[in-house]
Amino acid sequence: GLQASLGTLVTYFVDPRRAVHRYFVFFLVCCFIPGPYFHDTLLSAYKLQICSPRGLGVTSTSFALLFGLPSAMGALSGPMASVTAMWGDARTSLASAGLTFVSSAGVVVSLHWGSYTLLLAFRLFFWVGLYL
Repeated sequence: GLQASLGTLVTYFVDPRRAVHRYFVFFLVCCFIPGPYFHDTLLSAYKLQICSPRGLGVTSTSFALLFGLPSAMGALSGPMASVTAMWGDARTSLASAGLTFVSSAGVVVSLHWGSYTLLLAFRLFFWVGLYL
């Protein structure tokens, strides 16, 4: 049934002998190396719009927290190695890709909705996904 189909699909992505796996890993490498830096640069480039009353209306200190607090997630790099050892490289990569993608979309949605709290939370999850 559905579980068998999902199992077969996952096998294509996880099995390193398959071309789908190699292309998927290549895609992830291309996305993860420049992607986060581009994402951060875009967010920092719109500081005036984000801090303005028509944007989120936050102070410069709150805006700096959007970059400082997620950077502190680097402290998770060490413990995340045990997660990778427990789950395996392929599963961890898939989880990381999913979390990073959803968080990137969440940053955009939270900016659209004008929610600083959601924006900060999605920024944290974005960097947790990268450190995973």
